[in-house]
Amino acid sequence: MLIKVITEIIMKSSRFQWNNIQKTANQVIKNEALKVINKYSDGATNYNLDISYKIMLQGKSLLSIVYSGVGYEEGAPYPNNIFVTTNINLVSGSKVNLSEI
Repeated sequence: MLIKVITEIIMKSSRFQWNNIQKTANQVIKNEALKVINKYSDGATNYNLDISYKIMLQGKSLLSIVYSGVGYEEGAPYPNNIFVTTNINLVSGSKVNLSEI
C-alpha cells in the first residue's frame, strides 16, 4: 500500500534522530496520503484509483513528496488526473505549505 511504502522510507531516513519527530512526520504522510484517497474516491463504490509517489526532494530540513496518478469511476465519461504534493519540515516533522517555502 502507498502509505506503508512512504512511511517506511521516512522511518529508514537517517535524517530523523528523534523518535517523536519521526512519528509526527509519519503521521503527516499517512494523513496526506489518506486525504488523496478519500478526496478522489469520495465514497464511490466503483472507483478505481491508481496512485504512485515520488520523493522530489529530501534535504536536511525538507522532504517533498508528489502523489500522481489516475482515478476513474465506472460509467464516467473520462478519468481524473491526480497530482498532489506534501512537504514536511524534517526538523519538526510538521507539514509545510508551499507558501511557507
